Amino acid sequence: MAAFLQWRRFVFFDKETVKYPSENGKNFQLPVGISACDSGRGHIIWFLTRSLQPSSFQAYKLRVTHLYQLKQHNILVSVGQDEPGINPLVKVWNLDKKDSGSPLCTRIFPAIPGNKPTEVSCLSVHENLNFMAIGFTDGSVVLTKGDITRDRHSKTLSLHEGNCPITGLAFRQAGKVTHLFVATLEKVERVPSYKTGHTRLCPPLLGAHRPLAGLTVHSGWR
Repeated sequence: MAAFLQWRRFVFFDKETVKYPSENGKNFQLPVGISACDSGRGHIIWFLTRSLQPSSFQAYKLRVTHLYQLKQHNILVSVGQDEPGINPLVKVWNLDKKDSGSPLCTRIFPAIPGNKPTEVSCLSVHENLNFMAIGFTDGSVVLTKGDITRDRHSKTLSLHEGNCPITGLAFRQAGKVTHLFVATLEKVERVPSYKTGHTRLCPPLLGAHRPLAGLTVHSGWR
């Protein structure tokens, strides 16, 4: 009976130390002070090419907290701070275009929903560039609909409110409907019906027996 009550362990990835390709197997070391990273079309910030050649640019005056790089577009979305206090800013970068040697920033806007100060806890962007979700430590989720790279073609609405911090966000497509999965410390919920412009929470998909620290949804989900 005790065996049925234990958590099963699944090995999804093989861990392998990254080495320099041209330095006789020397272990690769990243620069110190990195606070966030993500991967997409061959880069990580610092920007890291497939040949492990690093480069960098200053995205914020104080710190970077979250990054999301699109897989099908050379677009990077970041969250960080340009001034002291709880004032997170979202910046959208076009990595194919340059501005004084740095990637072109096509959009900047405050991440905080309304005027209440709260920290960003997670970030997700749909590959079609028409949806971006931001989760916060106070349990709220804000959705940006429309072209996320431009101010005039998008609008923002509040999707979710709660008491538990948002720990994970993930978009998945099912036919013409885009679903947003929302993970908190207690449960996983699903927000569908973007095709009609309405938003509603479905019953929880999963109750957490342990705190959920992240979320990913298989591409074959239906």
